[in-house]
Amino acid sequence: MKSLLLFTDGSAHPPSRIGYGAYLALSDLNADLEAPENSARVKRFENTSSSQLEIETLIWALRATRPVSYTHLTLPTNTNACCCGGGGVGY
Repeated sequence: MKSLLLFTDGSAHPPSRIGYGAYLALSDLNADLEAPENSARVKRFENTSSSQLEIETLIWALRATRPVSYTHLTLPTNTNACCCGGGGVGY
């Protein structure tokens, strides 16, 4: 089974509506995190809010990693915006 573990997170500055999102994609939990291919990717987003940024970051990460080539995708999250439609616990 070919698995992908995709971690995403973001932080926005509400007054400026600018935020930064990041993702880390790992196909092996024992991967060497010092290896360049296992480094986190970061992107600046404009005209966004905290909740919107979380979704934008997830979409960006999914497009960048092409998870359709994997048989199992895990998306751990600490935000309700990505898993529960804004309500409920998403941990």
